[in-house]
Amino acid sequence: MINLDKSYVKEFEKLIESAMNAYGAQGIAVSIFGKDDTYYENFFGYRDTDNKLEINEDTIFGMASISKSFTCLALLQLVEKGVVNLDGLVSDYIPEFRGKNQKGLKLKHLMSHSGGFFPEKRVLARDVAKEIGIWDKFDNDIAYNEALAEEGIKIIASRLDNRAKLIGRPGELMSYSNDSYGLISDIVRRFGGCKTFSEYINENILKPLDMTRSSLEFENPAKDENSTQLYINRDGKLEWSKDFYDNAFVLMGGGAIKSTINDLKKYTRIYFNEGREKNGKEILGSYYIKEMQKPRQLYRFQQYYGYGLSTKFMDDITVIGHGGSLTGVANMFQWSPELECGVIVFCNTSEFPAASMADAAMKLAMGKDPGVYESPFVDMTLDDTAIKSATGKYISGEGQTYEILYENDKLTLKFSGAELNLRPVRKDIFIVQKPYATMDLILLKDKDGKVWGIRAGGRIIPKEV
Repeated sequence: MINLDKSYVKEFEKLIESAMNAYGAQGIAVSIFGKDDTYYENFFGYRDTDNKLEINEDTIFGMASISKSFTCLALLQLVEKGVVNLDGLVSDYIPEFRGKNQKGLKLKHLMSHSGGFFPEKRVLARDVAKEIGIWDKFDNDIAYNEALAEEGIKIIASRLDNRAKLIGRPGELMSYSNDSYGLISDIVRRFGGCKTFSEYINENILKPLDMTRSSLEFENPAKDENSTQLYINRDGKLEWSKDFYDNAFVLMGGGAIKSTINDLKKYTRIYFNEGREKNGKEILGSYYIKEMQKPRQLYRFQQYYGYGLSTKFMDDITVIGHGGSLTGVANMFQWSPELECGVIVFCNTSEFPAASMADAAMKLAMGKDPGVYESPFVDMTLDDTAIKSATGKYISGEGQTYEILYENDKLTLKFSGAELNLRPVRKDIFIVQKPYATMDLILLKDKDGKVWGIRAGGRIIPKEV
């Protein structure tokens, strides 16, 4: 049983409100809960600021990449049934993907983002629907449209097959890949006994867990009376919409789920209960639930990726979970097996540091002051050779440019229109301290010690030659 210190609760709430002010966040939902109880739940701001509409436990938020754990769980259900094999080649399950330049790519590599693919610009659902002439012409929500799924897999499989520049062999390095999760969702579509991936998730995860306010749909969440607006700060101006298609990937497995605090608590609890829902019905066997949570690949500094979930350590506890980020979405769900305690933080405003707030909530559950941050980093001095090897531009296929500069004895990072102080803290590790959040950059070197890329936020970004 978790007993929250009332004075620490006040500190936590002050922290949330301060972070909201710093990032212009409009609405936050927070829950701290156990196997059967909810220890703390609170809602800050509004789901609709103009009309002062409040958030509650049934307000629908976009989940973005939190969806990836659902995608892995779905695939592992098929593995458990013997329908597919984690060590099977992707090309054996998706004929459109031939493995032309990446031999030996297996299903398990897709799940841990270790297929060897650099980040790519999103192929958007709305764009593809327009290209094939189905936009505004489908009878049901586009999430259930087979023609979109079939065209989407052709596009994604083709572009992965035609990428000659790769990070490494399958399984060698982890780099966040929405395309890989697109391939997983197509395997679930083909072998799961349903016409679409979205239908499979509904029938095999959402309905059994009684997640009645959750779906992969786009239309109904936007129309729902208790759905949040999606807020984003652009050029200093706050914009909003209810356009869940905004930046939505063409294949649904990467980030299409919309859910609520109440529903996501039901989902998180199956990890406490070794794959079973509250009445004992098994969603996935305990062996595969544990396989999802195993650390398999370096993700970020002192953080590792498994199958649709990441693992890190806070003092004497393990913390497992996943975040999500999209237009009007900044979320984190995580839990500690030792505490049997889960944390959810939803925000309806882009760029909010939900992961840091979820860590603060976990500290609160641990009986520690959530307002005290102790950095694990100690600044160090680099010689000129090491600094010069790091400087330069690193350009992502998703459109971002990271530029490391060294001028007037000062290291800086130019990113997203800002120039940020860059601190060397370990050999080949730099950090950027942002309000209530830390971004780490890890240099990647070849056998001769030459820097060829950086790991930033779980993504590997190549250095401009």
